[in-house]
Amino acid sequence: MNTKKTFFKPAGNHIIFEQFDTETVMINLKSGHYFSMNPSGQRIWDLLRHWPTLEEILLALGPEERAGKSGIQNEVAAFLDTLVEQGLTERVPQRPDGLPPLTRDAAADYAPPQIQVFTDQKELLLLDPIHEVDEPGWPTPKED
Repeated sequence: MNTKKTFFKPAGNHIIFEQFDTETVMINLKSGHYFSMNPSGQRIWDLLRHWPTLEEILLALGPEERAGKSGIQNEVAAFLDTLVEQGLTERVPQRPDGLPPLTRDAAADYAPPQIQVFTDQKELLLLDPIHEVDEPGWPTPKED
């Protein structure tokens, strides 16, 4: 993966999320999957509003000596790959001007970012109760 010119951004409005103290819960309304992220994953998700490169994410996560370690780089790169595979994040070749600058979190403890994927509520999450109501008044699954 050429990360020098690859920027990462949130995939779009079909991703909704809520942040709690030590966890972020997300739903991909297109896939019906929902997700749970640990605090390191939550920090990376927060950084995505800046459309960062992998290198910028590594520097924002803490001290430069920590960011340069290949183990951390591999963990963060694998996490970003998972976000892309799950439709939560997109790789783009450039970012727009005017985005706020990244801030470094030098005091934060680093732990490998983790995401759990849940598919057990897919059918329910794919129902659209506002727009898919039929005459009896209950949402119905979209027909393929």
